[in-house]
Amino acid sequence: MVTSLKQTMDQLAQLVMSDPNIESAFLATLGNMEEVAAREIIKTITHETPPEALVEITQHAQDEHRHAFQLRALKPVKLYSDLKFYAMENELSEIGINFVLGFFGQQLLLKARSASRFAGYVHGALTIEQVPLQMYTAYYKLTKNEAIKKGLAVVLKDEADHLALGRKFYETLSAEARFDIDEINNIEAEMCELLGRRMIQVIEKNLNPAKTETKSLESSLTKSRSRLTTWILALAENENKNARAQNAKVLEDSVLFITGQTKEAFKVDLTPDLTALSDFSPERLHQHMSALASETTLIGVSYALEQAQRGLSLNQASVSL
Repeated sequence: MVTSLKQTMDQLAQLVMSDPNIESAFLATLGNMEEVAAREIIKTITHETPPEALVEITQHAQDEHRHAFQLRALKPVKLYSDLKFYAMENELSEIGINFVLGFFGQQLLLKARSASRFAGYVHGALTIEQVPLQMYTAYYKLTKNEAIKKGLAVVLKDEADHLALGRKFYETLSAEARFDIDEINNIEAEMCELLGRRMIQVIEKNLNPAKTETKSLESSLTKSRSRLTTWILALAENENKNARAQNAKVLEDSVLFITGQTKEAFKVDLTPDLTALSDFSPERLHQHMSALASETTLIGVSYALEQAQRGLSLNQASVSL
């Protein structure tokens, strides 16, 4: 994963550097991601926050808020001459923001948060900061714009400090409030690599727009979050019926990324969708999960679909043996 993550980030950075308009859309996206991260950090501050940690956590959130303005201010193009770059910025931002929300909504961080909001913050700070250290560093190494280079250096220095802050707070947690950082980091790396691939996809699509809009089951499902939720739950139930409980669990958990509610809280009749899925061959199901993962801008859902698709591939391989 380390190799593929680096390759994806290098490819993204090369594409970003190919046009000042793309570079501007990318910087705006990074700024918007930082803004959402700042809000997520503030949400972790509660009565459970140790008083001695309050100032540093607040400063962390303020740093991310400042980064948002710094990164947007670095845009080399302030007003795009072609509307396609506004569309690109909006789509990149939607995917980037959904990555941040999806990462903070993944099960291991929610489990850490269940111990305490402070523990949730600590585990998040130790892992989400890996994103700028991967994505920003690849971009920093390639950009020829000195103003951008200097601005990114300041942001990267802050992110390294935040990582050190997370490590410091981690040592203060009780043993039962400590969760596997390596496992969370692995999820983060996989989601970050997916984010890079989706950003590349958005940039290339906007540079080479299709002559006609794609009309498919996958694209229609992503138009509505409630419709997508129903379908994901039907996919999960279908996996359960086919004795693939781990796949089902991954898909069920991803409902949190869509609705903020667990599977149990989302009551819906799945019969029509299960009837439709019963006609899917294993190959069609595999292709469908891949296409749906590629269509949705909800990175947490896309990640879950890719995990389930991987599980389906392994299951098919074991059956063939």
